Amino acid sequence: MHLTPTNHHFAKATDQALCREYFAEGFGDMASGVDWDKFRVSKAFPHKKGGFALQYEAPLFSGGIFHIGGHLVTDPKIKPEWAGLKPGTVWLSELGLALATPASDPKLGSVFDITHGLCGRELAEGLGWSADSVDLTSILAFRLAKRCVVLMENTGDGSRVVIKLARTRSVKAMAKAARLVAASGLPVPPLLWQSPADRFVAMGFVQGQGLENITGANGIEGHRATGGLLRQLHGSQLAVQGVRTARDELNQLGLWVPVAATLFPELAEETGFCLRALESKIPDPPARLTTIHRDFYDKQVMVHDSQVVLLDFDTLTLGDPNLDLGNFLAHVRLRRLQYPARRETLARAGEKFLTGYGSLPSGLEDLAWWQTAALLRLVVVYSLRPSWQHLVSRLLEEVHICLHAPKCPL
Repeated sequence: MHLTPTNHHFAKATDQALCREYFAEGFGDMASGVDWDKFRVSKAFPHKKGGFALQYEAPLFSGGIFHIGGHLVTDPKIKPEWAGLKPGTVWLSELGLALATPASDPKLGSVFDITHGLCGRELAEGLGWSADSVDLTSILAFRLAKRCVVLMENTGDGSRVVIKLARTRSVKAMAKAARLVAASGLPVPPLLWQSPADRFVAMGFVQGQGLENITGANGIEGHRATGGLLRQLHGSQLAVQGVRTARDELNQLGLWVPVAATLFPELAEETGFCLRALESKIPDPPARLTTIHRDFYDKQVMVHDSQVVLLDFDTLTLGDPNLDLGNFLAHVRLRRLQYPARRETLARAGEKFLTGYGSLPSGLEDLAWWQTAALLRLVVVYSLRPSWQHLVSRLLEEVHICLHAPKCPL
């Protein structure tokens, strides 16, 4: 299936060759060390204020990644007030695209302080480091106006920490969740320090590889161990707030699916059918709400030697444990499409994940529903990413498999 966006602004904002020229000129000397030949559109999502949230990146010749966050607005005539006002921000009026580097993020002022060393003393005091030993190693992830993840190193002893910057409310939630999960005994990065003004948290650095990159017998065993740890999380009784329901999931899909269907009319009929089918099969609320991760998949798992560590509990809440199980298994299906040579091994890995988890919280039909919902969400997300659009038709096939064979979730 070839996807051609009806929105020509979106088409231009995700055209890597075109953006390469616009961005190199727009950021000028600031981007002089960027290898623009390897520039790419890394992620795209529907923006909650309309339009699209975009993430771009390109390697630096000196090492590391040059990150750019973008907001493609609904009306190109209405410019976000911050765009183009200071170095590191750009307004591309012909696209309706507002851009910012991490240090110039309009909502995360602390990123500037971190990347320019202005928080060195505060960090050193909080972590017990020497004031002159705090060094920025690299920016690991960035999403405009939402979060930034930075790797810092103690040049004295070589120890490293991960700094997570977000808005105050999110930082408080991160810190609370990190403490709760660590107290449960699960293997997670330790919370080392929370800034007094709730601007960021410092987490322990976890060595190893992401589970999605581990192949062969080690990958299969990693999936089994991951299932066991997820069961432990679901069995914990943490004092978390909020509830995520099947209705909430459908409501989000009800917003996202029409975005993709409008942008790519060739998706409208099938995605609309799948959404209506999910509505007709919505499961009853579970008899007992449990602690759930809510964004659980293989990239939230690190493996070092034989140790498995779970990451990123920013979305920790109460809900149906099938949400986590279904989301994880949907991503296993996705990896099978992304890496055909590993298809058979990944199928076994999915089975081992369920074996490690143990008895399911309810019947296979509920698990199939949640897996279908996660796959439909992936259809939307990957339709917006140019480098993976070729998988969308195959992802839709996976959605139909789960819809019509609810007794067979793998």
